[in-house]
Amino acid sequence: MHLLGANIGPQIRTLMLTKDFNHKTSGEINPLELRSTTVKELDELLYNSSHLVPTTFSGKIIDISTISQKRSVDWIHFLRFVVPTIMLDYFDEETKTALIYLAKISNMICQRDINRSDIPSLKLYIDRWIEWLGRMIEEERLAPSTFTTNHHYLLHLPLLIRYLGPMFVYAAFSMEFMIGVFKSRVKGKTKIGQNASNVLVEIASENRLQRLFPVTNDKEKKALTEANSVEGMEMWGPFGVIKIEDATRHLGINGAKSLIERFYIRYYGKDKAVEVDDKDVIEIGYNMRMPEGIVFGCSKGHIPGNRVHYFAKLNLRLDVIKRGRNILMKNLAYFGEIITYFRYTPVGGASVLLAFVKVFDVKSGPVFPFKIPSAPTKIIVVSVHEVVSLCGRYLSADNREHIFWKDYQLHELPIGSITLI
Repeated sequence: MHLLGANIGPQIRTLMLTKDFNHKTSGEINPLELRSTTVKELDELLYNSSHLVPTTFSGKIIDISTISQKRSVDWIHFLRFVVPTIMLDYFDEETKTALIYLAKISNMICQRDINRSDIPSLKLYIDRWIEWLGRMIEEERLAPSTFTTNHHYLLHLPLLIRYLGPMFVYAAFSMEFMIGVFKSRVKGKTKIGQNASNVLVEIASENRLQRLFPVTNDKEKKALTEANSVEGMEMWGPFGVIKIEDATRHLGINGAKSLIERFYIRYYGKDKAVEVDDKDVIEIGYNMRMPEGIVFGCSKGHIPGNRVHYFAKLNLRLDVIKRGRNILMKNLAYFGEIITYFRYTPVGGASVLLAFVKVFDVKSGPVFPFKIPSAPTKIIVVSVHEVVSLCGRYLSADNREHIFWKDYQLHELPIGSITLI
């Protein structure tokens, strides 16, 4: 947290906006330096995109021209999501490649799952970033002071992760969170030490009781679940009940009957296809609580002016051949807007939680994918189990929407073509 958020992140911003790390005598141009007009343009892009970043992202950057009121998590967000999306086009190819390495380093050391096979790749990215910094200093395009001890620390990360595991386990995030909890409960003006001691004992007692006697809140929202659900997925309101034939009028979705039928064939196989009747009822819900506690919204329940919580990453298993009897199933990544959630119970079958999703055709980028304004779209039905991550987006100067998500993995699923669904 402190390595990226309190040191390298702010330093990269300083390199881009000031001459603090320019070589004092050579007169060579700092490869990371941005023009004032570019900085102003980036500020506008970040501000105009701010509502597209869900609150599930710890950090948020609405400008780079000011450094005040930015936390460590904001600078980590800057390195992970801002630099590799809307900023790369402002640099030459060599600098762009170096920044891609830095963004991949930042994402890899923040991910929650990492394999031994990932560590050589992380080492390679660090070596390439350090190599580029060293070359810029040798060519007198950057001052020697650019290479701080923090960049040296990066060299030790592969070994740390190899022996201690993913860095989020022992990073400062959890400690800083608990400090915030303690500070909010220490109210005393006198005998602050005694007050803090009492708060620590009180919190420890509460946690102990909660583990021994889990408490259920009777005032919680009504929630709808699947039959035999064990994963903790819950559909929350506001709720509604409509007939499938009324989906066009209420949801703006044409052919809902055939969309649901195609879902059953794709998800369960042709031998488990169901007959859907236009008179069948579906229970509509605007929010979905996932097992990890994150609540996904939908476009139908979105309130204008609020941050968007309905653009999601999907992992779909599809037949990529679709010719005759030949079948080749692959897991592919898709991205789209969740229109609404619903629970459907076929005749004689078990209830399932599903979603209508407007899927976009997206293109692969250096780190994260993007979509263009004219991207083809298709509405499909998916299981909520196929919705894997909330996504944020940044709008670039060429009107591309760069898509990013928190749980970046080195070996991501390939992006699927919209023609396969």
